[in-house]
Amino acid sequence: MNTERLAVLLLGLLLLSCSNSEDGPVQLPVDEGVTTQYALLLSSQGKITQTELEANAVDIHPTSGNHDFLPIDTPDLTYRDGNTFSFLHEQIDCGVDLSYWDPASGNLNWESIFEDLPGCDRQLLAIAHSPSAVYVGYSLPGSGMKEVLFYLRFWSKETGSASLGDIAIEKEPLQLLWSGNRLFVLTYDIETGKNSLQVLDSQTGTVEDELDLGLDVLKIMKTISGQLLISYQSRHLLLDATNLEVVSRVQYIAGKEPHFGESGTNYFDPSGLLYYAMPTGGEGTEIPHITGVYNFSDYTAYLYYYENFLSPERIAQYAIGDTRTVAFDAHNGLILIGYEKSGTGGKGGLLRIKPVPEPKFIDQINLDGIPEQLIVY
Repeated sequence: MNTERLAVLLLGLLLLSCSNSEDGPVQLPVDEGVTTQYALLLSSQGKITQTELEANAVDIHPTSGNHDFLPIDTPDLTYRDGNTFSFLHEQIDCGVDLSYWDPASGNLNWESIFEDLPGCDRQLLAIAHSPSAVYVGYSLPGSGMKEVLFYLRFWSKETGSASLGDIAIEKEPLQLLWSGNRLFVLTYDIETGKNSLQVLDSQTGTVEDELDLGLDVLKIMKTISGQLLISYQSRHLLLDATNLEVVSRVQYIAGKEPHFGESGTNYFDPSGLLYYAMPTGGEGTEIPHITGVYNFSDYTAYLYYYENFLSPERIAQYAIGDTRTVAFDAHNGLILIGYEKSGTGGKGGLLRIKPVPEPKFIDQINLDGIPEQLIVY
């Protein structure tokens, strides 16, 4: 990797951004772009609700259509694959409810999945899903002092039951990811502190492979091309999902880390760019997270500080408190920034901006909740 190039392009973006203003004159004819639908999942007062917006390149407004996604309790675990979601909810009586949602069809399915394991000793650890099944990693106390046992449950959407007997695994499942009829399990070994990637056949539960990932893995993700992205604090790996061979290794310059592994949500656009909420650590802004966009083809992170495309008056007017989720409207070439408002008790908003090379504020709309997920149709 040309790490020196990474540092130069990061600096170049900041200089370019500072030279752009939201108040610049519009001289060219307005291109209204393509009418596009957005769906947003909002959190407010312990509930998740759905709202829908319609937008083109110059205008955005709520739609008047029916929202099939009824309010649900805020889930304990969420998994997203493309535009489909699964949620786990632990109830007061220690039961566990599973719901999965496809916004394209509007279907929301809901069922209990641990009725055969009553009690409160179980701890939910991770979730993933495929078109036909949901996979849950959990733990139970063992018989020995401080002994913890780890399991994977394969839940069939078709039958509404555990399709296999629960699979015991030796290491803690930190994260699950489904791809190409295989279940990838990011594990943690309590004794060594090391992470590994365990690969199972997602239909039979058979262990096919395991790869030592070393220490301090932050997150695993699936790229638009189906490769596995392994994120660390100071580097990342791209793996071939079929044979687990390393496609590329990228080491970051100290102080120039893109931090996408620390983002609560991540969004890949059709070209493979990754959009995320990047922690700032208070450097260059008082806002805890800003928009980051990572380009894997040239190892470049583009950082969108609010101060570079909004005036202080606009930042105060919109009460921008923190960035929660980021996506991209590929139809109109606009970055979507879902943010939490400051001092408003669970309110939020959506900003749209043009990306580099000419970053520019387009518009903003208030939301009756904090945006947690952005979906572009």
